[in-house]
Amino acid sequence: MIGLASSDELTVSNVQATSPDGLGGQQLSYTATTVRGRVFSCSALMTPGLLTEPPKVSAPHCTPVLVHQ
Repeated sequence: MIGLASSDELTVSNVQATSPDGLGGQQLSYTATTVRGRVFSCSALMTPGLLTEPPKVSAPHCTPVLVHQ
C-alpha cells in the first residue's frame, strides 16, 4: 500500500484515537516511518468486536509526508 519491500522496517509513533462513536468505533491516526527515512501520515477505523471476537482495524489510508532525506 505504501510501497514497502518485505524486508523494510516500519516504526509507528504518535498514535492517537478519537472518542468512541455511538457504535464504539474509533478513528486512529498515527505516523509511520521507514528506516530509509520515508514518513507517512496514516489513519484507520477501529471497530469493536462482537462478544468473543477481537476489535477490527480497517485498512489504513496513508499519505506521504517526507519521501526523501
